[in-house]
Amino acid sequence: MKLSHTNQNRKGVVSKSTALFYFFFSITALLSLGFISCEDNISRPEEHEDYTTTLTGKVILENQVEHSNALIYIESLDIGVSSDSSGLFKFQFTDDNNIYSGIFTVYYFLEDYDMDSARIMLTSGKVKLDTLDVDSKGNLPQVEMKQILQVEGWTDKQEYRIGDTLVFTVRWTNVSGRILPLRMWYVSGKCGGPYGLPGMVIYRDSNYPSYSFQSLSGSEDENTLFLSPGDFYEGCDWDCVPEGTYTYRWINSTLVDTFWVLKPVEYIVVSSNFEIKDRGYSVPESLSDSLLFTWDGLQGGESPRCDMTPNKFNFPHIQIIK
Repeated sequence: MKLSHTNQNRKGVVSKSTALFYFFFSITALLSLGFISCEDNISRPEEHEDYTTTLTGKVILENQVEHSNALIYIESLDIGVSSDSSGLFKFQFTDDNNIYSGIFTVYYFLEDYDMDSARIMLTSGKVKLDTLDVDSKGNLPQVEMKQILQVEGWTDKQEYRIGDTLVFTVRWTNVSGRILPLRMWYVSGKCGGPYGLPGMVIYRDSNYPSYSFQSLSGSEDENTLFLSPGDFYEGCDWDCVPEGTYTYRWINSTLVDTFWVLKPVEYIVVSSNFEIKDRGYSVPESLSDSLLFTWDGLQGGESPRCDMTPNKFNFPHIQIIK
């Protein structure tokens, strides 16, 4: 009987030890699961690349409701794009740009606005994010460009036939806070002001020949007009709507002329051959060259449009009718 009593006590001891083991095991397991669950809920910082091949930005043009055709140009790379109607633009870098590394200047340019700029860093043709003026997503800061010269024109009517007299007036207004010297060439004009009207042209877009009025009754020399802040100059001219114009090109070492008939479509009447002579700062020569050789393929919008240079000139539209 004593042996039996002892065995019962041992069984009781084993039973309590087993219960304690399972109790502590369960607590440990629950704590471990809770710790793992908490780890899963900890937010980790998002991983991102240090470089991008896409550079974007936005331009807002003062005194405009539509913001297209600003030239955005990267110096030394000699590449440019134009802004769309919302002012947005985008550069897409390719393997051809892999030779470029260093700091580069991005210029924002229109003829009648103050120039602006930003800086980017490239490494083997890729844009370094979160560096200089580029944010972590490859965006340049929004640029608000200030207008310095307002150019607007008007005609005596909207519809013309070949041979009709077209009267055209243009006003240049200094909307900056400084004196603006305007350079004008080939000044014509039979009315309005001592400088007349430089370069009256019927124009559609760069795919069409321009129809220039060649009767120059004023001086053909270069003239400089100094406009004080708030001042304006108004020039006027009139002439007969031409039947067409001659264009010239070289074919097999021979200069060939072609007569283009003025088609009965919509045109824009512009004043050409003028520019701001001194902006108070220098415009990079490479940017000026880009305007001559590459702008033709960058500008956008519906025709007729004054797309000879990046600008927001407000010139009148006319319709040639039969």
